Amino acid sequence: MDSFSFKFFFTTIVILFAHSAHATDVVFESDVQIKRNDQNGFEILKAGQSIPLKAGESVFALNNQNMPVLIVAPAKDKGRVVVADSNMSLAIQAQLQSSLQKSTSEIIDGLRKAEGLIQKKDFTQASAIILSLKSKYKDISSLLFMSGTLSYLQNNKSAAIEDLQRGLNLDPNNEPAKKLLAQLRGTP
Repeated sequence: MDSFSFKFFFTTIVILFAHSAHATDVVFESDVQIKRNDQNGFEILKAGQSIPLKAGESVFALNNQNMPVLIVAPAKDKGRVVVADSNMSLAIQAQLQSSLQKSTSEIIDGLRKAEGLIQKKDFTQASAIILSLKSKYKDISSLLFMSGTLSYLQNNKSAAIEDLQRGLNLDPNNEPAKKLLAQLRGTP
């Protein structure tokens, strides 16, 4: 199966509850860029420096891996919390892994169903599945190749060429797609 390119933008939210952390100072283990609500731009916060937060105040941070973190402090008592890079990475990795598995399964299941329907010559149902997946998952070469093939089978040459070309822009090594595109364009 072709490699998938997924774009995920996650914001990790760290809420420092009064009953558990009593936090007003937040410290990162590595350098981060921070932006408070009243600031126009980001400033660098060095590893180990603290961010004093008032009750209800928030700060947006980008770590050295460009992982966004929103920190909200509703606490009234003073305290200190260290936000470890490993904790952020693990939290985002767990969230990404779950989402990636779900998306991959949905795409693979949809492609299998569409392929079965194409073999039964039920192009309308197969097209509905592929169009639904394409609207949800942009720029997935396997979906574009299947859509191009389906358009070819439905005698929609322009749509077939468009989808095959977009798929080949993402995965230029797909030989069957190259051959079909060359055939549709009338080139050897």
